[in-house]
Amino acid sequence: MFWQWLRGSGIDNQFRRALRVCWVLPLVTGCQMHQMYLSAVPEPVLPASGTAAEVELTSAATPLPAAPDPPDSVVSLATVDAEEIKVEDARPMALGEAIDTALARNPDLVALRQNVPVSRAAWAAAKVYPYNPSVTVNVAPYAEDITGDQLAVKNAVSVVQTFELAHQTQRREQTAWAELIRTQRELAHTELMVVAETERRYFNAVYRQELHAHAKALAELDEQLLEVLERRFQAGQSTAADVSLARIEARTARQQADLASAAWEESRRALQQYLGLSSSESVVFAKKLSEWRASPASGTLQAVIGDRPAAQTGTEEEDTQPGEAELDTLVGQRPDVQAAMADLRAAWAQLKLARASRIPNVGFGPTYERDESGTVFVGLEVQTDLPVVDNGRAKVCEWETVVRQKDVALRQLQVKARLEIEAAWERYRRACAVVEEFQDQKADAWDEEIRAVTDLFTAGQTDLLTVYTVRSKVIDFKKGYLDALYELTQAAAEVTAATGIPP
Repeated sequence: MFWQWLRGSGIDNQFRRALRVCWVLPLVTGCQMHQMYLSAVPEPVLPASGTAAEVELTSAATPLPAAPDPPDSVVSLATVDAEEIKVEDARPMALGEAIDTALARNPDLVALRQNVPVSRAAWAAAKVYPYNPSVTVNVAPYAEDITGDQLAVKNAVSVVQTFELAHQTQRREQTAWAELIRTQRELAHTELMVVAETERRYFNAVYRQELHAHAKALAELDEQLLEVLERRFQAGQSTAADVSLARIEARTARQQADLASAAWEESRRALQQYLGLSSSESVVFAKKLSEWRASPASGTLQAVIGDRPAAQTGTEEEDTQPGEAELDTLVGQRPDVQAAMADLRAAWAQLKLARASRIPNVGFGPTYERDESGTVFVGLEVQTDLPVVDNGRAKVCEWETVVRQKDVALRQLQVKARLEIEAAWERYRRACAVVEEFQDQKADAWDEEIRAVTDLFTAGQTDLLTVYTVRSKVIDFKKGYLDALYELTQAAAEVTAATGIPP
């Protein structure tokens, strides 16, 4: 009924005619007002201080580029598919397969990956202009003058569109883009930590498995020796003291084997839990620690960064240490440092948005009015906020403080990353040197010593205590070699976590 009455009153046709008459006017006026605002309001600057200057230099060194379309997926250390990775019961698992399984099935990592689509959706939402045009319709259907005569219907229509004069939408888009990059880099950093932790747990389980194998073999040998001594004792060829000593050694070896078995099972369960495998999916390992070969530190560095500058020459030990340029490259490639840089860019975009918001938005558009006497008015309506109470300066100061805080956090993270890389590299170099010292001593020669002293005991030329003493020394050497290999694997995992170099 209302719309039928509106068409009958003629407002509909008059409104269309008014739009055709005056729609060009607000566009021309808006362009003039845009230039007026930009020329009248100066750009706010940071307070003159050393910290502020550093922040300005940091922003100039790492400008935020025009926001391109984000990549479809985060660059990861390994391309994995949770549907393709299936761990069968009790089959050997290589290190690469363990890493792929962790990247695909680790519960924390799977949940963290959902942050990327959220950030991408926020970036897409930030590109949408946040204001729609508003339409106001004013109709007074009853009008009567002082004499009681009925007057024409009074009506008014206005269309107002809000315009941002300082490119606030572009600042919001830059902020959302930086947040997306930060989310992707944080995910890449978490994936790197998952790779390093998988490496640690994998080699820890392999180490415990080898310790269990050695302890089990030792317990079996002690039990065999005890049986031999018991038969010799019954034949009168051995003393009761030797039998008692052998029995104690066999019992102790069996207890050590049981403890080693428990430690191995615990390390294997911890690895399965971290990989997201169920208890029914058993894990065994294809290689022993002694079958792995460590890459030289200098060769690994050159493979990742490239050839060293010609100016960096020296001794062989100095050549294994990364130089200043290489340290800067490794620090810059760390995902957590890149995430901090994106966080700083997001804070800078927020600061620029706060500065731009000090310029009030302007809403304007055409208006049409027809009064009681039938007189038609066509014009332009302009709306804007007056910065009387809140002029936006407090918000600008807030984000200036945030930018300084993010800049300090980035610089300290770079210092921390450099120290971590140097410490990890030094640990890896020392572990390689220790393993090389052990490898120079042939384990076969030590086994020959055990066989020789055992033959002497069989021939009656030495006592049982000497046999156990020699054998314990050889066992200590072999365990020390395993410990050196284990330290090398843990040092390699620390290098992966500190530098991002794959295992």
